[in-house]
Amino acid sequence: MAPYDAVGPELAARASDTIGPRRAFAAERDELGTEHARALAALRAELEDAQRAARAERERAEAAARAGEAAQAQLRRAVRDTNAARAALGDAKELAREADARARDDAAALAKADARAERDARRLERLGAQLIDARRARARGAQSEAGSAEPSACSAAADEAALARARGRSAHAAQLKQLRAALAAAEARARRAEAAAGAALAEWPGRPTSAPPERARRADGSAVAAALRRRLDAATADAALLRSALRASREGADARVASVRAEADARETELRLALAEARRAERVAHERAAAEIRAARAEARSELAKSEAARAAAVRATDRALRARTGGLALADAAQLFAGGVALPDHADAGLPDHADARLPDHADAGLPDRADAGLPNRADAGLIVGAARPGTGDGDSDGGGGGGGGGGRRRVLVGRRQTPRPQAPPPARPARASAAVDTVHPSRHEPRAVAALAAEARDAHARLGAQAAEFEKERHARGAELAAVQRDASSAKMLHARRFAAVEARAAQAVASAQARADAADARARGARADVGTARAAAAAERAEALRAREASHLAAVKRVRSGRVGA
Repeated sequence: MAPYDAVGPELAARASDTIGPRRAFAAERDELGTEHARALAALRAELEDAQRAARAERERAEAAARAGEAAQAQLRRAVRDTNAARAALGDAKELAREADARARDDAAALAKADARAERDARRLERLGAQLIDARRARARGAQSEAGSAEPSACSAAADEAALARARGRSAHAAQLKQLRAALAAAEARARRAEAAAGAALAEWPGRPTSAPPERARRADGSAVAAALRRRLDAATADAALLRSALRASREGADARVASVRAEADARETELRLALAEARRAERVAHERAAAEIRAARAEARSELAKSEAARAAAVRATDRALRARTGGLALADAAQLFAGGVALPDHADAGLPDHADARLPDHADAGLPDRADAGLPNRADAGLIVGAARPGTGDGDSDGGGGGGGGGGRRRVLVGRRQTPRPQAPPPARPARASAAVDTVHPSRHEPRAVAALAAEARDAHARLGAQAAEFEKERHARGAELAAVQRDASSAKMLHARRFAAVEARAAQAVASAQARADAADARARGARADVGTARAAAAAERAEALRAREASHLAAVKRVRSGRVGA
């Protein structure tokens, strides 16, 4: 019975040896859970910060959009003011051109009138000289021939004057119709005057009557020419004053228009710069928000990768510990062991109370990510290692042979590197049940309670790890949902920014179209005003032509009156 008495303390020692690693594993698991919770809290805080930053950037973008709209409104006002100034400049230029044209027309009309007056004066001088020559010739003929040849001389002089007048009329027939009629009347009066003068000379043949009328006619012609020249000089001075006033008004209008245009250009430049700055700020805010969202996503992915790496490391460590404890038995093999799928040597003689009671839950249904979280008890401590009490030849330090050496060999496996048990010869045939050989090979059948307790602990550990794995998966899904929500918020913010940009561009295009329409309407009004000005100018030109004709008629009438008065005198 000595071997049976030594088995109990050894199993108790092995069970006590498994408590420490289990507690260390539980502490490590709790620490990992705490780290995961802290990482999740930090990630949530960072996500909230990113959302707040995105909201702030969105508000700044809205403020920039409002500033851009205000800048566009100012730009529209500046464009409207510029168009008004351009319209005023066009009106001023039209008025200046009209006044200049009127002044040129007046100057041309005055020059024509002066030329006509000079021609009339020269004709009058020629006619007077011809009359004087005729009177002198008649006087000389009367003195020499006592009046016998006076009618023929007078008729010859009259014929010569008529021929000269005919030549002058034929030369200027197209331009001087009215003057031709006036000259014909003057000629008739001159003939009557000549007849009267001839009669007077016939009555007083010795009286010298030619000198005083000649001087009087010359004085009258000089006075008329001087009056016409004074009138022409006054008109020229008035035209010069009008030109200087028009030039001054044109220069003032040009200066005002240039100042208004410069101010409008400066305002337009300022507004364009403000609009560009607002667009740049909005673009920078959008890019910054996108970069922060990308950084948050990358950090979340890195945290998730770190947690996955830590979990994989824990799984690998647990797997290594399990392999070290079970002597190279994998987690799936342990699960099959408890499920009855592994046929250990002398399994029926292991003395387990009920093989079904030691069965763990289905490994696939436990929801474990991999085999490291199974938490199976040490196979060596469960007393299921083949050859644990098999007689050997070693001393218990190298090959695990002998009764006490088996424990030494297994302990070497636990503390050293993983080793695969060396193949041994199959055990000799044994009786069916309850033989000394069976008792020697499988002493664990006398400890069914310890084995059952270890199996129960393994099941509990398996269940706890399955619950923890499910909780971890749930947390991971929640984190993924939060990340998806952040992505949706980012995409919605991006779409909102895009819509706002499109709205701003549409408003700008509409403003440009409305400004173009207003400019077209202003051009149409300007064309209508130009047409009205042209009509008014034509009417004014017609009125001026009528006035000039009336003035010429009055000048001709005055010349006729002067000539008739001179002749009568």
